Amino acid sequence: MDDLYNKIVDGLLTVDKDGKVDIRKVQELKESSIPKKLFKYRSCTKLNIENFENNRLWLSFPENFNDPYDSSFSIAIASNELEEDLLDFFFRDKIKKIMKICCFSNSIESMLMWTHYSDEHRGFAVEYNLHQITGIKQSLWPVFYGDKLFDFLPLLSQKPRSNLGPLVAALHKSTDWEYEAEWRFISLDASQDFISLPIPKAIYLGSRICSADENALIKIAKHKNVKVYKMKHDRKTFKMNYELVEDK
Repeated sequence: MDDLYNKIVDGLLTVDKDGKVDIRKVQELKESSIPKKLFKYRSCTKLNIENFENNRLWLSFPENFNDPYDSSFSIAIASNELEEDLLDFFFRDKIKKIMKICCFSNSIESMLMWTHYSDEHRGFAVEYNLHQITGIKQSLWPVFYGDKLFDFLPLLSQKPRSNLGPLVAALHKSTDWEYEAEWRFISLDASQDFISLPIPKAIYLGSRICSADENALIKIAKHKNVKVYKMKHDRKTFKMNYELVEDK
């Protein structure tokens, strides 16, 4: 993963004499690493159920995520507190408003993901096969986990400068979030509100989902010819499994 990280970051920050990034080359680097299965965890709100029915997902600004460091970066210079405050006001916060993100995980059996993103196991998760959808996979990026923020200083001194620094910052997260095993759809168009998706491969119901939400989701899935699974807790180990739900 370190090798992939270095190649992706170097590719996104390297520009030719005209200031252009060879984005196609970077796309090719990550293409073979895109998982064949990606999962979107959801709570059973009316909007989320409608999104499942309508094959779309909403995008959010990084500033609205639960990680206060999301898409943040550092500028490794000796500076006083006032200068730091000015950087925050004029630069750092604005970067979080120029792109929108939709988050996926490559794991369906994470206890923490079900707890944090599917209403404490009362929600659902949707399985997508996105690695063959050209318009989507080009904007899918792996998240890399570490102990340091992305250092923006070398980019500031670069001439000509890559304009993809914000994208690179969005690929860095603390090791505290490593359990998410995240891939991100990142749009640099801040006006884009949602992405249209192919019909999902399957839907997974949380182990504590209420009967009304379960029946509503099964009805939609049956209409779409989508398989339905339900999460189960192993009786002997701290592990989650899933079973196919028979037609009701």
